[in-house]
Amino acid sequence: MNREKLYFKTVDILLDAYNNGTLLSGNCYACAVGNLVAANMGFRYEKVDNPILSTYNLKWEGFPNYGDLSSIEDGRTKIQRLTWIGGLKYTLAGNIIESKRLSEKGRAQLESTGYTMEEIGNIEYSFEYPLVYGFPCTNEGRLSSVLLALEKIHSIEKKVETKLQTLLNEKAQLV
Repeated sequence: MNREKLYFKTVDILLDAYNNGTLLSGNCYACAVGNLVAANMGFRYEKVDNPILSTYNLKWEGFPNYGDLSSIEDGRTKIQRLTWIGGLKYTLAGNIIESKRLSEKGRAQLESTGYTMEEIGNIEYSFEYPLVYGFPCTNEGRLSSVLLALEKIHSIEKKVETKLQTLLNEKAQLV
């Protein structure tokens, strides 16, 4: 296993997000990567009324609401430029292109996670498209898909994987 401390920190962040309801698909603030950035940058979540979609009723404090931007430009695109993604675009394989457009704030947020842009792309893709990895489009399926991506990123061997899955199951039952 490589970067063991980062792996366990990431899993803790994602399990906490799942358990406290801040892990949401389709919301740049509350997706898997959004939660990693929020935890590592010290951003706090706040609930907001959103006329567009209930998925967007959660955001980082001090950042724009999706509804505030929808009349200016597609809310998701605008939000992505303002937050961690900083202008990055993904191919369907989860690979990042146009990385030179990453803003200073976006770069700081990316670096806070401890992952490379390619790794973050794989985490994001596995969360938003769990069917590709054989998991359903539920929060449980999305979380399982991300855990699988993290196992690949951190080169977890099968014998370690079994022990880790047992520990994760025990932690999930405690919460």
